[in-house]
Amino acid sequence: DGLVRIWDLQDRNSAAPVRQLPEQIDEEAAQTVYGVTFHPENSKQLATAHHDGSFKVWDIESGELISETIHSENPLLDVAYTDDGSQLISASPLQHGACCAGEDQRYNHAYVYDVAISEDGRWLATAGKETTEAVKDNGAVKIWDLESDFSRIPLPVQSLKENTDGVWAVAFSPDGRWLAAGGEDKKVIVWDITGLEENPRAESPVVRTHFDHTNTIVELRFSANSRCLISAGLDRTAKVWDMETGQLLVNLAGHTGQVQGIAMINDEATGEQELSPEMICGEHVATVSVDGTVRLWTLGATSEEMTLVEHTEPVESVDFDSVGEQVVTAGDDGRTISWDAEDGPMLFELVDPTLEWER
Repeated sequence: DGLVRIWDLQDRNSAAPVRQLPEQIDEEAAQTVYGVTFHPENSKQLATAHHDGSFKVWDIESGELISETIHSENPLLDVAYTDDGSQLISASPLQHGACCAGEDQRYNHAYVYDVAISEDGRWLATAGKETTEAVKDNGAVKIWDLESDFSRIPLPVQSLKENTDGVWAVAFSPDGRWLAAGGEDKKVIVWDITGLEENPRAESPVVRTHFDHTNTIVELRFSANSRCLISAGLDRTAKVWDMETGQLLVNLAGHTGQVQGIAMINDEATGEQELSPEMICGEHVATVSVDGTVRLWTLGATSEEMTLVEHTEPVESVDFDSVGEQVVTAGDDGRTISWDAEDGPMLFELVDPTLEWER
């Protein structure tokens, strides 16, 4: 509907949003909002990505539109700040990413599906798909130096060519050692990127290739200690990998539809070898699916701890709060639900009461 709604998570007595951006909107001119992100150093500011190819920056307290930039004729599907908040990165399914739009199309993706920024804010990875044989050799994963001179045509420092088809997901490990990618070729590929700092243009070596998924991989997440990688796919599974040994630690199977989102609690995992998966990676994982369910898994038990059923349509995204007490999910039924991560009951639901959702 073209609107952004902001809720106060401390006020559980009211499910109504505390702010709507913009306060008034022409329904005929409304542009779907695909992405939203808070400024990392100013919680009163956020940016949004829109169907008309624009990204906007808002003042949350006043509701004012600070700036609007039309970047592309195509929709922008997501937007993210760099760690210091000095740059905004946006991604479009067609043509190219906003930071990396050189005139020489040999260096751009035909389609951009995902972006990731390294923990130190220095490196950007873009993942996508090329449409002609002439550009397929340029790589479906590209690494960019965000400290480059962007007044000139930016070029990637590396184009990684090991994926043989479109790449839907890309992720940096928090410790800066690994870059992982997965997509339509059903492979999870991991590169050692520790050499980027010393020689950015030296090709990063592949250290792991995992073939266990039987369909497209749609999301990747590293554990907070960088020891484990979780992959999720259209094969209805999520898989937990040990980054040191390459071993498949746990196969999380049980959803009856494709897995759309994954999250892991930032537990005090030790990362030591010869220990159980929960001691290596962290104890709990959450997955959501087009089957409408939320599943919470205890890694040591290798089976779901509980299945949460409240959404009436596919569930698209999931995340834990910073202390692992709540898990929050959002679905195609227009509902955002907070659950107790320990026991499973629904804590509260965020719904704009002025909307009538078709359920």
